[in-house]
Amino acid sequence: MKRWTIALVLIISCAVSSVVGYWFGFRHALPFGVAAEFLPRGVLAIGHLKAIRSGKTESSITLLEYDVDTGLLWADEVLRHPLRDILEPLWGFNVSQYEEYAVRLANYRKQQTCKWIFSYNIYEKKWPSPLPLSLTCRASSTP
Repeated sequence: MKRWTIALVLIISCAVSSVVGYWFGFRHALPFGVAAEFLPRGVLAIGHLKAIRSGKTESSITLLEYDVDTGLLWADEVLRHPLRDILEPLWGFNVSQYEEYAVRLANYRKQQTCKWIFSYNIYEKKWPSPLPLSLTCRASSTP
């Protein structure tokens, strides 16, 4: 009888800790992670807004083109994820909207091709400031 009681207590405590872990680990951590990402992005936006207002748009264009490319790189991870079908019921992700985002990004990149050039001297001991990153974009000739 004592073994069954210990086993039952262990099973119940594992179930309760799993539910609590899911609720606080996944359910609350996901929106927190997304919200926490916007704080540094807001600080970066201040610098880019100041640059745009002063007529210097190159750094803002580079950042936004980088965001387009990063979105395209991560689109495959989101759209082919094995848990993709349960993202909407669990976390409220509208997966069809993310598919539309991927199509819009791909269409933009097809129309506006960009070439990233990163030049860094490996013999230097520190990263230069600003980073030696340049971007060359051109509109595609096909519609």
